[in-house]
Amino acid sequence: MGLKQISSRVWMWQVFNEERMYNFNSWCLKLDQGLVIIDPLRLEEEDLTRIAALGPVLSIIITNRDHRRQAWRFKQRFGAPILCHQDDAASMDIPVDGTFRNGERLYDSLQVIQVPHSKSPGESAIYWADEKSLFVGDSIIADPPGKLRLLPPYKYPDPDKAREGVRVLKGLEVQRFLPGDGEPILESAQEVLGNFLAAS
Repeated sequence: MGLKQISSRVWMWQVFNEERMYNFNSWCLKLDQGLVIIDPLRLEEEDLTRIAALGPVLSIIITNRDHRRQAWRFKQRFGAPILCHQDDAASMDIPVDGTFRNGERLYDSLQVIQVPHSKSPGESAIYWADEKSLFVGDSIIADPPGKLRLLPPYKYPDPDKAREGVRVLKGLEVQRFLPGDGEPILESAQEVLGNFLAAS
């Protein structure tokens, strides 16, 4: 799947993973200052050109150490820095240009929410309040479509703590739940996320 616009300021693209039998997702956000790319997967040149036409790329955000994906190639293509959470920087297998921390607000718009006890110590969600959009990496998987779940227990140092950890996402006003893995929830996201967190 190529670049697809899902709102006036958010684009996505997907690659189907045959081993896990669901899609991996990447995101392009158009802020007032320029573009932010989250967890970039491979894109054809035609779509890379479309991104370039939308504006300058400010940065490439990696939500956890396992989601570097094609970040290095995107850096080479757009000349944008790669950013990740400070707790994951030392374990990244590619160079990163900067880090963020829990509670930090990037470009005055994107709130970093560190999800504790996850698979990766720096696991982060990115909340864009103006768009009521929540971008997550591996902290919550949207699979099957319309449902949310955690990764299998063996992925976590402590599965019980991982379930408690996602509760940091409670109370957010969410119109769109936009996962790194699984199917985006573009309708009733508030209800779906609220029910999942209440049961966690």
